[in-house]
Amino acid sequence: MRDSGDSERLTVVIAAYNAQRTIADAVASALDAGAARVVVVDDGSTDETADRAQKAGADVLRQENTGAAIARARGGASVDSEFVVFLDADDLLVAPGVARSIEMLTEVPDAAAAGGRVVGFAPGQREGTLLPVTFPQVTVETLLTKGYSAWPPAAAVIRVAKLRAAETLEPAALRPRFAEDYEMLVRLARSGSILRHDVVAMRYEMSGGKSVRSAQSALKCKEQIREHYASAWGIEIQLMSTWRRRAAANKRIARANRQAGHRLRAGARLALAYAEGGLSFIEKPRTTGGAGQASVEVFEWAAGQDDNIGDSLLRRPSLADARARGTRLHVFHGESTRTFDTGLGLAPGDVSYRAFRPWLAAAARRGVRQPTLLIPNAGEVKVSRRGAARLASLWAVSLLPHVRVLWMGAGVPGDRTVWSVPYRLLARGARFATFRDADSVMLLGAGRTAPDWAFALGSPTSEWSGAALRSRAAFILRGDRREPSEEWLEWASHLAEAHRLTPTFVAQVRRDNDLAERLAIRTGGESVLFAETATHADHEVRVREVYRESVIAVGDRLHGLIVAATEGAIPLGWVESSGGKIARHFDVVDMPEVGRFEGKSAAQLPDITDGDLVRWSASLPRRVDGARSRIRDAQVIADEVVTPRTEK
Repeated sequence: MRDSGDSERLTVVIAAYNAQRTIADAVASALDAGAARVVVVDDGSTDETADRAQKAGADVLRQENTGAAIARARGGASVDSEFVVFLDADDLLVAPGVARSIEMLTEVPDAAAAGGRVVGFAPGQREGTLLPVTFPQVTVETLLTKGYSAWPPAAAVIRVAKLRAAETLEPAALRPRFAEDYEMLVRLARSGSILRHDVVAMRYEMSGGKSVRSAQSALKCKEQIREHYASAWGIEIQLMSTWRRRAAANKRIARANRQAGHRLRAGARLALAYAEGGLSFIEKPRTTGGAGQASVEVFEWAAGQDDNIGDSLLRRPSLADARARGTRLHVFHGESTRTFDTGLGLAPGDVSYRAFRPWLAAAARRGVRQPTLLIPNAGEVKVSRRGAARLASLWAVSLLPHVRVLWMGAGVPGDRTVWSVPYRLLARGARFATFRDADSVMLLGAGRTAPDWAFALGSPTSEWSGAALRSRAAFILRGDRREPSEEWLEWASHLAEAHRLTPTFVAQVRRDNDLAERLAIRTGGESVLFAETATHADHEVRVREVYRESVIAVGDRLHGLIVAATEGAIPLGWVESSGGKIARHFDVVDMPEVGRFEGKSAAQLPDITDGDLVRWSASLPRRVDGARSRIRDAQVIADEVVTPRTEK
């Protein structure tokens, strides 16, 4: 810290308009995060925003309503501290993440800003959702190429000296009424490096705001910003067409309506977005800026079982990672239904393929002359005759002069037979490869182990509720195996009864519904079924709610246990019919107890004591955080080694 005679290190600036509902909480979060001064610029509010901000401990500057950009600039001009955070009036800072950002800026004196992770939440929502990382690196090039910001503004602590330097850059700032935070980050990235870390730095309200109320205007401003700087700095980008911009705006509004619980409105907006997205393909996109260097396009295989939410959710972070690695993402997701696709998190700009051959042909055409990144399927990729044919064709395309392969997060069960040869060739030819169990690495003779992509999702461990607030024991059992014995059901019932928990049988896969319902009736428990009308996204929300209410989750559905673990429920694979898959995957994240009694008879299963639950609960946050950290480490390594070459 500085001497007392110096100005304090951190100021938080909040531009506010009619924010009386949230302003006091925003100010309190800034003070809790260590701000020596909080400046609220009241942008012509007609309610009690200014008075409530002042009572909460902020310095208040008042002005006529001129927009957030000017209000934020006025607040920034009043700052004399070393660092500043620009916080929206309906968002909240999280102290550990802010502290980590300041620590990184202290360690790297030339960095312009440092930002952490973001938890998104709807009004009144307590838990929130950890938002995915969409940028492997935050640079001028990635910001202008992607066309959106790396995070909401309050996720980053900014060095004031670099902010002042950014204000003097050429060309002059546009200062639009919308997307002003995006322009600020672009200019900051030009003035110094942007650092990132994995500690949650803010809670972000996702249900509204001007970027939703005026979504098309916001996106239009963002495209103007992209063109302005790409042209000035010689960076080649592809601008959004009119129809693609409209589709993106309606998807943004749909997401906000869904967060607010307006499902019918959300569905209507989403339908309109898909229609407009289809029309966007008849418009030729416009390219601007650049000196002729070709951009990277990414081709990812992301097909899975249509009735299994584990198959969609594990691929969502993989697709987000892929999307951040190029200017356009081409996704092969097979004959999946819209229900499955909701779990993948496809973006309006993604190019969708239902058939394998057209997707691979498009990759091959591009890979002959232009940088192309090829990403085989994540999840379970069994060695089979049909799979061998497909992977052989992928390997052939990977030999083209401008193609590189990145294979992350797959599990490859099978034997070393003739059909495994294409799998081994593709893995060995990949620039970087990670597999989710040690057996896959041994079979393929390449790559390293890393946790399943699904560990990247779920609630921050800092927000998990304690065991005293959890009332369920969840059981997640496969319906395509022999039914559990009476002895096993007695053991499961005793587990729930001994710890005063409600046995809850969860069908994470639609074909497991019948078994979950029967077992709930037999044990006097509850069932959570995958309704015929529910989408993957709907059902994922539901099962995560159940796991947040569960002390423990026992089952032989791998992703049921992973999802449960990421919501703070102790995972155990102690099921008679399970064959070792659970243990193989949880051993990778240093959780050997999960598979210790996998496949054992009920007579061999020990009673679980209060001491067991306390011990396992205490270690679970460290292990889940460790898994997430290892995934991020793998992404960072991939950043260094998979950038496709542009030279011959």
